[in-house]
Amino acid sequence: MRARFIILFVLATGSHMHFIPQNASSDVSHPGKQAELANIALKQQIGLGEVNKSEITALLSTQQYDAIESAYVTLYRHFKRDVRYERSLRQAYMLFAPREGISIEDLDLWVATTASDVAYAARGAYKARLGFDVRGGKTIDKTPRQRIEDMHRYHTDAFKDLQMAIEKNPGLMPAYVDLIWISTASSIPITPREALDMAIHHDNRTYYARRAYVDVLHPKWGGSFRQMSDFAKGSLKYIHLNPRLWSLQGMAYAYRAMDYDEEADYTNAISMYSAALAFGDDVTLLKNRAAVYYKSGNIGKAEADYRRVLYYHPTDSTAVAFSLPGGLDRLKYDLRESTYVSPSICEMHIKRYAIVTVEHGVDWLKKRPDGGRVVIYNNIAKIERMLEGLGFAYVERSKVVAIAGTEGRSVSATNPRYLQEVGRKSGADAVIVATIPAMGRDHSKGVYFEDIKIKALSVATGAVAWESKLEGTVPAKQEEYEHTLLLDSIERKLYNLLERILRTRIACKRVEGP
Repeated sequence: MRARFIILFVLATGSHMHFIPQNASSDVSHPGKQAELANIALKQQIGLGEVNKSEITALLSTQQYDAIESAYVTLYRHFKRDVRYERSLRQAYMLFAPREGISIEDLDLWVATTASDVAYAARGAYKARLGFDVRGGKTIDKTPRQRIEDMHRYHTDAFKDLQMAIEKNPGLMPAYVDLIWISTASSIPITPREALDMAIHHDNRTYYARRAYVDVLHPKWGGSFRQMSDFAKGSLKYIHLNPRLWSLQGMAYAYRAMDYDEEADYTNAISMYSAALAFGDDVTLLKNRAAVYYKSGNIGKAEADYRRVLYYHPTDSTAVAFSLPGGLDRLKYDLRESTYVSPSICEMHIKRYAIVTVEHGVDWLKKRPDGGRVVIYNNIAKIERMLEGLGFAYVERSKVVAIAGTEGRSVSATNPRYLQEVGRKSGADAVIVATIPAMGRDHSKGVYFEDIKIKALSVATGAVAWESKLEGTVPAKQEEYEHTLLLDSIERKLYNLLERILRTRIACKRVEGP
C-alpha cells in the first residue's frame, strides 16, 4: 500500500535543509549569544512537527507496516541531513509505549513480518518503557522484588531489540537513548557510558543521547551534580554542530531546582530554574518555573513564563489558560470556611507560631513516589505566608523538624502536651497542625476540590487559639489545565480566605513578620 504522509515537516527557515552557517558557532566566550542560538534551534525543531499518533496507531493495528516504515525512514533521512529533526525522530519512537494504547502483540507481529530496524527499535522502546512502568516510581526499598525482576526481564528483552536495531542502522539515535536509560536501571551487557560513546561515534551531533546521559548522572543514579556539569561542558567542543548542546549546562541547576521545588523552597527553586534557563530555553523548565512563581504568589512572572511557552508551543493548554485575562482567577471558585477564634486569644499573647505538622488522608497521594510530601511542603509554605500576612513570626521549618524528630508525625498521634512541648522547645507561643482529608477531581461533576482542617493551640495552656475547616471547589476541564496547578490554586485561595477571616477576628496587637 502506498505510504501516507504522516510526519509534519514545517521548516521555519524555508527550504534550507541544514543549520544556517551563522547559527552554528564554536565560540563559547559569549554565553548570551550561545543561549540565543540554542533558543533559535529549539524553536526551529518544534516547528518541524511531530508524528500523528492516532494515524500511526491505526496503521499498526491494521498491519500497514510499509506505510509506517516509509514515514519513519523519511524522517530519519531528514535527520541525517539536518540535525534539527532529532527531536521529531526522538518523539516518533517515544510513541511506542503502553500508555499510548499500543499492544505488544501488534509489535511482535510487525517484527516478525518485516524485521526492520524501525520495527526492532519500536519494540525495544516499548519494552524499555514497559519495564519502568512495571517497576513503578517508588524507591527501591519500597518496591516489591517481583516488580524489580519483571523490570529486568523487560529491559533484557528491550536490549536485544535495540541492539538488533542498531546493528541494522548504527545511526538510529533514539535506540541509544533507550539503551542509556535501561542500562542505568537494569543489569544488561552495556553501560550508560558505552551506549553514549557508541551514539557519539556514529553521530557526534546528537543532543538527546547526551541529554539522557546527563540525566542518569543525577545523584539518585549514583552520579553527582558536578559530573553533570563537567560532562555538559565537555560536550561544547561539538557545539558548532548542534547549538542545543549549550543548554546541557543548565541541567544540573534544573535538577537542584526540582529538589527545592519539592521542599517548597520557592526562592531557591526560582533561582536554580533561572540559572538553568540562562543556558537556553526548555519548555518543561519554563513551565516548572511558572508553576513555582504561581505557587509563591508571583502571578505576573508566572504569566510571563507561560507566554514564553506559547512562543514555542502555541497550543499548550496550561499556557493558553494562563494567557487569558485573569488566568486561573477567572474560574469560578466556590470557597467555604467555618472558623472559630477563641474569645481569649488576646490573653494568649501569641507572637510566634511553630507549624508542627501537616498530614493528608488522600489515597492517590499516598500512592505517589513521594507519598504526597510535595503537597505537605506546599501547604506549610502557604501557612507561613499567611502568618507573615497577618504580621506574626514563625519558627523555621528545619528547627521544628529537629525538635519534633520527624516530618511525618501523624496529627492523630499528637496530643496537646506533646505539641506544647515542641512549641516550648522551639520558642513559639502557639503551634499549628493541619490535615488535608480530601483533594482531587470529581469526574462526574467536572470539578476539582480540596478540604483543609487547621488549628492553632496555645503553648502556655494547650487551649485552641483558633481553628478552621476550609473547603474549595472549581469547575474546570481536565484537558485544559494541569491538575497540580488547579489544586494549588484552590489551596492558595483557601489560605487567603482564612487570612482575611483571622485578620478581622484577631484584634490584638501583632508583631512584624520575620
